[in-house]
Amino acid sequence: MNATATFSPAVEQLFDMFRKLSADDQERVREAFAAAEDDDDDIPEAHLNILREREARYAAGLSKDIPAEEAFRQILETLRKERAETP
Repeated sequence: MNATATFSPAVEQLFDMFRKLSADDQERVREAFAAAEDDDDDIPEAHLNILREREARYAAGLSKDIPAEEAFRQILETLRKERAETP
């Protein structure tokens, strides 16, 4: 059986970026994902509650989605500000 998955444009973009990585970098990414999967049980309940609340707000139409590129930009901006404030 030959099934084809359908991904969002953002995920397709990530796959394209992954394919352009060197073999060594691709392996590092795989190792990072494998390590992250091992840590799934360590998510604090408070964090899960926040995620559940956000999912419920989204499902109720009370929050809007944003493109991945915008989310990444906002995250990087926040990280830069935090680093600049750290002595």
